[in-house]
Amino acid sequence: MEAHLALHCKGPVPDNIRRRWLIEVAKRGEKVNNDKDDEIPIRKKTKTNRSIMSHYQSINNLSSQQSVEITKALLKAFVYCGIPFAIINNPYFRNFLKLLQPGYMPPYKDALSGSLLNRKIARVIVKMEAELQKTHNLTLCKLY
Repeated sequence: MEAHLALHCKGPVPDNIRRRWLIEVAKRGEKVNNDKDDEIPIRKKTKTNRSIMSHYQSINNLSSQQSVEITKALLKAFVYCGIPFAIINNPYFRNFLKLLQPGYMPPYKDALSGSLLNRKIARVIVKMEAELQKTHNLTLCKLY
């Protein structure tokens, strides 16, 4: 209901109520002002050689933070590439994800296209509004 009031309600919602629920939805799961959220990670070369066993153990012992990071990357891939959310429920796609990272339990369509997407939208709106508050003499024009 909060996400509906903050993001989707077509009726008149007072700005203070919309803003309150927007911030609440954005806060769920992580901080609102996470600037690194939209950056593409760049792999750095490491000088240490890992054994195959240490790699295997890290796959089986997936931390909750690693799982959250994978889910965020998965959501970005779906949104930015225009992939239909229904594909996440496909058993072949889920098997593909399990082969890539056996310890990862991917979310289902309802979670990915619902609460996770709503949180991301809310964080983007809060971040955008904060940036707009900093600007002075903002002019928008229509380009032809």
